[in-house]
Amino acid sequence: MKNNRLFLFSVLPFIMVCLILLFLGITSQMVQTLFNSLFWGFLIPLIHFSVGHFANRAGMEKSANFFLILVLGGLVLRLFIALILIILVLTFLNVSLYSFIFTIFISYIYFLIIEIVNLSGKTSGK
Repeated sequence: MKNNRLFLFSVLPFIMVCLILLFLGITSQMVQTLFNSLFWGFLIPLIHFSVGHFANRAGMEKSANFFLILVLGGLVLRLFIALILIILVLTFLNVSLYSFIFTIFISYIYFLIIEIVNLSGKTSGK
């Protein structure tokens, strides 16, 4: 239960930001370039973190070797998919480069800290 609360409280601010940005983008109260930059800049790390959270959670229930394969292999796969998504967004969408990269950077650092805290708290209890 504590694990679900941690996931919810770490993801909830970004889900709210994405919903607010979606509302502002639909009602045309925001410049489309800025909307694309912020929306995709928040959404890509959110997807990255969500997939990683569930992969880490599944890896905790398995053996040490399977845990390493799932967590480290999953990390490489997630980073590769995030790279592809970033390249696709930069290529096909009209985004503000600096806003997009800054949003990706801040979001990724935030989720990385949450992921490290989550993993270190689980491994120290064993």
